[in-house]
Amino acid sequence: MLSVLFHVGLLIFAFINIEFDDSRKLIKQGDQVKTVKAKVVDQQQLEAIEAQKQAELDKLKKATQEKEKRKLEVERKKREEAKRIAEAKKQKQAEERKKAEARREAEAKKKAEALKRKQAEEKKIEAERQKKLAEEKRKEAEEKRIAEEKRKAEEARQAEQKRIAEEKKKA
Repeated sequence: MLSVLFHVGLLIFAFINIEFDDSRKLIKQGDQVKTVKAKVVDQQQLEAIEAQKQAELDKLKKATQEKEKRKLEVERKKREEAKRIAEAKKQKQAEERKKAEARREAEAKKKAEALKRKQAEEKKIEAERQKKLAEEKRKEAEEKRIAEEKRKAEEARQAEQKRIAEEKKKA
């Protein structure tokens, strides 16, 4: 856009210069004052065109700077948004890791408690089994003792009967 305006200005300037050069050749000596005056007017017009062109260039430059500024602002906002999203994602992942760790710890604790309960149950069962076994051994020993007492009592009774029978024989 700037290039187009610059070329248009050059064409206008060249056209005005060509026009003045041709008019000087045709002007007579008495009309020189008018030509100089026409040149001044044309110079003023040229300066006005140049000023207008400069104003347009300044306006275009300002618009370009404004556009660049807006573009930079949009890019900055995009970066900030991307950073915010990344931070949120990072925080979410940290929370998920924390929750997963808490779940793992809870599961490990649950397993440890289950193992502890199982071991306590097994220990209780073993204690009951040992108690039963001891009771059976005690009963067995008691039965053996009673059987031994009965046997001895029977032997003593038989010995007594035998002695009585022998005494009867002798008597």
